[in-house]
Amino acid sequence: MHNLYTKESLGIRTIEHLSLRLSIQLQELNQIALDVESLYDSWKKLKKNGKPRDIFNPRPRLKKVQSRIHKLLQEIILPDSFHGGVKRRSNITNAKIHCGQNWIFGLDFEAFFDNISNHRVYNLFRNELDCSPNVARLLTRISTIKGKVPQGAPMSSDIAILVCKKLGKRLEGLAKKYNINYSHYIDDITFSGLIIPVSFKTKVKEIIGQNGFKLKSDKEFNCSRNKAQIVTGLSVNRKRIHLPRAIKREWRAKKYIFKKYRAVELTEEERRKEEQKIQGRESYLKAVYSN
Repeated sequence: MHNLYTKESLGIRTIEHLSLRLSIQLQELNQIALDVESLYDSWKKLKKNGKPRDIFNPRPRLKKVQSRIHKLLQEIILPDSFHGGVKRRSNITNAKIHCGQNWIFGLDFEAFFDNISNHRVYNLFRNELDCSPNVARLLTRISTIKGKVPQGAPMSSDIAILVCKKLGKRLEGLAKKYNINYSHYIDDITFSGLIIPVSFKTKVKEIIGQNGFKLKSDKEFNCSRNKAQIVTGLSVNRKRIHLPRAIKREWRAKKYIFKKYRAVELTEEERRKEEQKIQGRESYLKAVYSN
């Protein structure tokens, strides 16, 4: 029985064992690693600041393997403070931690996925997840493109989160010393409490820098409870989370316009997609207000 991994590491020592764990034929695994650069559709997408971002969408053959790697990485235990890309956690559980607090302090990473190089990915698989050098090299090749983790690929968020695991533990320890709440949602870090001293903020930024990440200077968020406190898209001013009023009004308006005017103008396929969007928003609302 190949059950050598633990919840702290993968412990995969041979390519044959990796092939078994992924349920992918060894020959196919090796061939995909060789062909990986030709197995993406790529284009450029403009960011909000007008700068281009490279988008790499894996083709079905590669996506199948990356999805298996995603399932493998989902087995690894993460700190309680991590909510993005973690089973049974979400932006909702992330925001819930910060309800009814005097102060919210939030930070965003600069070019988060671009900063996760193939060297960091190899180090993750080799040293932190206890894979052999050959296995770590193969997994790194399949999981990266142009020397970095491709945003949007099935296993990219898992890798990004695991690369942040040591950072998360340090920030968790610091927050406990100051009696401050802390949560981590992909590239979004939030702290809350009665007070958040300048000395704490300085130490947080130092720790993040020491772990090789940069912060968006214009995205630092300091907010007292007498202003709108938004954490991962949800309002946390009250004792329970709720969707900001502006978004609820917008969703109601879109539903009304669709049912009153647009439904008759759309094709059957367009109508089905719009109905799915409405159902998705209503399901999300139920999830928010059931917490």
